[in-house]
Formats: sequence, structure tokens, C-alpha cells
Amino acid sequence: MNWPKSLKPLAPLLAVTLAAGCSSEEDVGAGGLALTVSGGEAARVGFPHREGEVDHAFVDGWQVTFERYVLVLGAVQLSDPSGSVEGTFAGPVAVDLVAGGGAAQPLATLEGLPATRLDVGFELQAAREGISGTAAPEDVAQMAAEGWSALIAGQASKGGRTITFELGFATPARYARCTNGVDNTRGLVIENNKTTGAQLNAHAVHLFWDKIGTDATLRFDPFAAVAGDDDHLTADELAQQDLNDLRDADGERLLDEGGEPLFFYDDVGNLTRDETDLRAFVAEQIRLSLHLNGLGLCTYTRL
Repeated sequence: MNWPKSLKPLAPLLAVTLAAGCSSEEDVGAGGLALTVSGGEAARVGFPHREGEVDHAFVDGWQVTFERYVLVLGAVQLSDPSGSVEGTFAGPVAVDLVAGGGAAQPLATLEGLPATRLDVGFELQAAREGISGTAAPEDVAQMAAEGWSALIAGQASKGGRTITFELGFATPARYARCTNGVDNTRGLVIENNKTTGAQLNAHAVHLFWDKIGTDATLRFDPFAAVAGDDDHLTADELAQQDLNDLRDADGERLLDEGGEPLFFYDDVGNLTRDETDLRAFVAEQIRLSLHLNGLGLCTYTRL
């Protein structure tokens, strides 16, 4: 959506108005923004869990908890409808959404913003050595060495079997034109003489959905099938699963609850023609998992 620019014919009238002592754009006041990041109930307790009226559970019976959920975020930018940048925070910051018992993690505080509606943009970035945040230094070092922007570790259990996982992904992306999940309007309204609070929400439920699109279901069987004899799962092992030919650990076709062959679908066409494995699928779900103030959607481009 393109926001309207000021009309040139209004310029003479505006000059007269200002000369008469009426308010200008400089008189709208100023406020601040405190931006945090949260992994929600999933980061705190894992799966299954209940949020509001919705139960989040794996249809194939697995239980999952997270030990670390690290995202590298930066390049926060607030701009007015004309595109003029009013506030920035470079970062990046490596936030572990499990740290502190899953409490919301601080990302950026910006002051001196005009008290008006502003667009929100930010980036999911590759880690760099020595960046700040709540992530452990050894995790940041590993992510920097691998070029990862996300590192997700934990365990999954079912029927006496426990699988540990440590999944690293290079998923840099630029987010813009975010919708506010509170009221479904665009961006944020900065209040005069106040610090407005806002939150980026990383929805871990995306990681295990079997569909990019609506009506997705949580499944872990395709993940467990490639964990190997050591029962430790990596992102490289996810690349062994063909989205169109999902197999169990014995090489047999994975079936859904109705006994039909199981597929993981991209219903919206986000994946490229070459991205046909489970690693690429989960990487895209990570990009899709970031929202503003709950379920507010942002447009994004891969970097």
C-alpha cells in the first residue's frame, strides 16, 4: 500500500497558516518506543500448551520443550507515511527467548520520536562475534562461525524415546510494513510524552507446521525419522527429508492419521523450485514466524 504524499497545491496555504501562528508538524509532540521480543508460551513450556482458547499439540503424539531459542535481530527502523526515517536502532542483538524463564527480552528503546503513526521495520540478521543480548556467548560464537541467524535447541519425547535437537539456520530477512496485531492497523502510534510499548512475537508453532499457509497441523514424525542412531537432530539431517516423499527411519512411506501418504505443503508459493527438503521448509517457517504485537503480519524479503 502506498501512503499519499502531501499535495503541492497546499503549500501556499500551509505557509499562511504557519505565519498566523498555528501548529506545524514540529508541534505534534514527541514520545518513545520500548520494543521487546517474546517467544510466548511455547518458549516457556513447549508443546503441548494452551493459549487462550487454542490448544497447540502434535497430532502424532510428540512433546517438545526448548532449551535455547536464539534469534539475531537488528536494523529497527521507524518511518512516517512519506517514508521519512524518524528513528533507528542498528543492533544487532542476540536474544534467547528461553532465557529468564521465557520472559520478554528487550530489543531496543528509541526516544525523541514524533507523536504520530509510524511504520515499523526490522531485520533478522546473521550473527556476529561479540554482539550483545541474552544469548550465551558460546551460542553467539557458533552462530557467527556458521552464519546463522537462528539457533533452536531442545528435546522431543514420545513413548519412552527422547530426541535432542540443535537446529541452526541462515535465514536473514528484512521486514517492513508491519500490521499491529492489537488493532490490525498499520504500524504503531507513538503517544506524546509517553514511551509506547510494542513487541515482536516469534511464534515457535511455525517450526513444526506441516503447511506454509492456513489449516496447518503440528507434526514431528518427519523430524524424528532423520535423527539417526544418536537421537540428536541437526538442520543438515532435516535436508534428508524430501517434502514430497517423507520417509520413516526404516525407509517406509510416512502416513497421516487416515493412512494416506504424508506431505508437507507450501500452499502460498514461498519456496523456490530448488527448496524441496524439510530444512528449507523449516527455514521459511522461521522467517514467517515473526509478527508485531501478537499476530500482526509484516511483509519481508530475504537478504
